[in-house]
Amino acid sequence: AASAGIPYTIMDLNPETVRKEAAAGEPICYCDAGQFAALEHAGIAEARALVIAISDPAATRMAISRARELNPRVFIIARTQYLQEVEALLKLGADEVIPAELEAAVEIFSRVLLKYLVPVSDIRRFVAEARSGNYRMIRSLGKDSGGSADLRQNIPDLEIVSVRVGELSELAGKTIGEVGLRRNFGVTIAAVRRGFETIPDPGAQTEIRAGDLLVLMAKPERLAAVTEKIEGSKP
Repeated sequence: AASAGIPYTIMDLNPETVRKEAAAGEPICYCDAGQFAALEHAGIAEARALVIAISDPAATRMAISRARELNPRVFIIARTQYLQEVEALLKLGADEVIPAELEAAVEIFSRVLLKYLVPVSDIRRFVAEARSGNYRMIRSLGKDSGGSADLRQNIPDLEIVSVRVGELSELAGKTIGEVGLRRNFGVTIAAVRRGFETIPDPGAQTEIRAGDLLVLMAKPERLAAVTEKIEGSKP
């Protein structure tokens, strides 16, 4: 916004962030975007657009609802972590909702399709349709061309699953190279989800942490052999 000459105000509840950005000259205030007074102080009545990027789903819903009440004309763009939140946020008054889960799914699945020689043109079409708001495409991957069902038809032994690393997992704190899932079990880590961050096609030096979601590709019997080790339920 600054580089485009658009006036803006940042609202944040992290005091350290507020101090740091204010010292750098950013127009930031320590306030809660879910409160009427805070929104009014930030100038919601005159705002043409509002971007809401809050990790807490309840706080996101509150901010959308109250902003819409104070300014029926403002264009609201909201970020959410989960696809299932999209419809609810749109009903509350958001004009556009960008799910981080969608972007992660698009990136991960694009890499998988590329590895299995799906034409680049098909992958680009998949990405464009998904990002244009066709969220149902993500929910039903494989029903159309270029989906996971096609992969399983062409490579029947292939399975793609997500497994969360448990607190007691022997993998936690080690690198992908150290655990050697591909070397020892024939299981490929296609991506690592860590909160809002996605690490596609991670390298051998990527550290695995408790709470990470590992996207795995392998034969079903090989996946079964490592799932309990990853979750920490079996030594």
